Amino acid sequence: MPRPVEALRGSRMVLAPGGEKRGVYLSDPASCADATVNTYLATGRLPAADVTCQDPAPFP
Repeated sequence: MPRPVEALRGSRMVLAPGGEKRGVYLSDPASCADATVNTYLATGRLPAADVTCQDPAPFP
C-alpha cells in the first residue's frame, strides 16, 4: 500500500522532528515546517521534493 503522499500525485511530505502527529503547522512559527508551508501558501508552489526538517540546535 502506498504512503498517502505517494497516492496524491503532485503532493509533498514535510517531515519535522517530534512531529509524529499531523498537526505540526503553527506549533513553532520559526520552524522549518512552518516556513515550508508558509512559502507554499504565499506562492502556490510546492517544494521540488519532500522536505525533512532537522532537529533544532540545543540551547547551550
